[in-house]
Amino acid sequence: MVGDPIEANAVGEMFRRDDDLIIGSVKGNLGYVPLICRKIRGVISLIACRFHRHLEAAAFFASLLKVCLIFEKREIPPNANLRVPNPKIAWDKYRLMVPTDLVPLDARSDTGRSLISLASSGIGGSNGHAVLEQPPKPAYSDIRIKPNQPVVFIVGGLSPRATSEIATALIDLLKSNPSSEVLSQAVVHARRARQMPFRTHFLYTPGTAIVVPNPALVPKAQPPIAFVFTGQGPQHLRMGQSLFVTSEVFRNTILELDQIYENVTGRSLIKTTGLFDGSLPSSLPAVWSVEHTLPALCMVQIALFDLLASVGVKPNILVGHSAGETAMLYASGAGSKGMALEVAIARSKAMRMTEPLGAGMAALGCGYEDAVKIVARVTGKSDGVLEIACHNSLEAIVISGSIQLVQRAIDVAQAEGFFARQVQTLTPSHSSLMDHCYETYLDGVRKVFSRYPGSHVPVTPCYSTVADHAEFIHEFTPEYMWSNIRRPVHFHQAISAMLRDIPDAAFVEISPHPALSPYVSSVGVSPSAMICPMRRPAKNSSTPVELTTFYSSLGALVTLGVNSIDLTTLYGRASRDPAYDIPYPFTRRAFPLRVDGPREAAPTEAGCSLLLKMNAKTFPDLAEHVINGEPIVPAAAFIDMVCDICLICFPQGQFPVGNLNPFSFTLTVPFPLGVANWRAVGLGHRIRKGSVSDVRGAIGRSSGVSRVQVGHQDISSKCDC
Repeated sequence: MVGDPIEANAVGEMFRRDDDLIIGSVKGNLGYVPLICRKIRGVISLIACRFHRHLEAAAFFASLLKVCLIFEKREIPPNANLRVPNPKIAWDKYRLMVPTDLVPLDARSDTGRSLISLASSGIGGSNGHAVLEQPPKPAYSDIRIKPNQPVVFIVGGLSPRATSEIATALIDLLKSNPSSEVLSQAVVHARRARQMPFRTHFLYTPGTAIVVPNPALVPKAQPPIAFVFTGQGPQHLRMGQSLFVTSEVFRNTILELDQIYENVTGRSLIKTTGLFDGSLPSSLPAVWSVEHTLPALCMVQIALFDLLASVGVKPNILVGHSAGETAMLYASGAGSKGMALEVAIARSKAMRMTEPLGAGMAALGCGYEDAVKIVARVTGKSDGVLEIACHNSLEAIVISGSIQLVQRAIDVAQAEGFFARQVQTLTPSHSSLMDHCYETYLDGVRKVFSRYPGSHVPVTPCYSTVADHAEFIHEFTPEYMWSNIRRPVHFHQAISAMLRDIPDAAFVEISPHPALSPYVSSVGVSPSAMICPMRRPAKNSSTPVELTTFYSSLGALVTLGVNSIDLTTLYGRASRDPAYDIPYPFTRRAFPLRVDGPREAAPTEAGCSLLLKMNAKTFPDLAEHVINGEPIVPAAAFIDMVCDICLICFPQGQFPVGNLNPFSFTLTVPFPLGVANWRAVGLGHRIRKGSVSDVRGAIGRSSGVSRVQVGHQDISSKCDC
């Protein structure tokens, strides 16, 4: 082979050492395949001829598979079919050695893990080079799920049929063997699904019905992920309780933040309110004070962010609504968890000063112009403050101000046929009434920033909802955090800008209950691309709604094309091959390699090989396949030409191949390729029991044929067989 000495000597030159340098190839395993043709209209009868065949796009990956097996078995297999070492390779000079027996895989690196250099280069294949390090020995975790805890299964396949069949096989396995490595099966199948174009998911809970959505075709490229952090409103007494009990990551983050809360305030939020762990009856009223709302909301958002990150769901871009930008400080990489929570605590202390003012907020289901008219009508001859606080969508506005004016605006809006409802808060956020806490707010937040010095620039881009036009948050500062609480929220403008910039994004609402999803969808985001991983359970419901919602959201993200999800954090590191493995349902098709009797074979319809019009104009890519001045053409092209010409020369199938012993033929095929003319030569064979058992051939250049294109009639007269 032309390329082998070049590659092998280059490897020796780069990696030479005082010890043997082990090299090998997968070519001996896959590089040659048998080509079997027999009795095509009595024209040709070649059995088990071996022609070199490129793996093309799979070339690099075939070598990668061999390397992975070497790492797994920790042994280097003998190189297949090596008989005569290539004399053009400097074996002794570089101490190159090809194993002919099993060789233990030794480690020479400081990490104790072996390194293998993988190179793949050639014509028409996938070229690449990589240095691979042996992975550490996996530590398998023994995680046990709670009774009646749902388990998410993510299934993928090469077609909708195969995907559905795998899902059905999994369900049958789970029903017949309820304890058959449920978590291992979930981890392994989710990992496999990341490579498949069709995907679906389902939740498994013993004793409950299983619903499997139709498989979806995922996009070729993973969509960008946008995290949306909500403000006040979706908090509730049971938020995070199920995840706190079942998820170690979620629980550890909540406990870590509760310790920070206790260090700052002198008391535990969990112990004083009964939130998260559910160990105490909640002492919170129907409408929470902002001193509990903001820290609790920040804690659950940070814990949910950590949980999503632990399973591989990380954002490409962020946006926060009002108080949601506090947790976004941490999520963007601009600050730590502790800093974000301390900002929430300082914010809550300052905002509590506005609660005695008798203020509130209301949500209106109308457009901005209608909301302005309602506010003007209510405040025309009244004392007090009422202002536009949030522009959530084209038909969703929030007003803020004095409580009597807020209630009057609700009555006016309802009288005009608009939806109107009071928001469960005691503070007039995003209105001029917030000026009462200006100094206290800035003083408290500045102290937090001083305890966490340095610049607080987002690592992950963040859209700002403070400005009335789309812009990014360049840096979190105390002054920006004040603008976040004082100025109106332009959520609609920010989401519209995000959709223009990343129209194919998947949106994930970081909230204990969907609050902003309808507003995001109203801008044009598909409901299937709007995910909220948490949901409030119904009153007195024992169904683990929070868990089923979270697990279903992971499955939904996978079917949207997110390929980074790994269930190891949730269910432990499973073995690669579970005891009950489900084989892939390939579509079995028969491709007979031997034909026992004569069969008809029509000439190719393309006309290229039939008329032998093969040149740089008809096949421009072939003109680039030149090594040492010789154009390289796949052997299949020559076989096709031989068959066609034999059919033309002997239309009645009278070519007496089986009667000649020994047999040789020379077929000269003139066609200009821009470099040389060609001939296909078959040299010698051995006959055994009436059949050809071995044929060796050669493909070479003929210099005695003029470079002119000729029809098949001319070729017939030139064939000497």
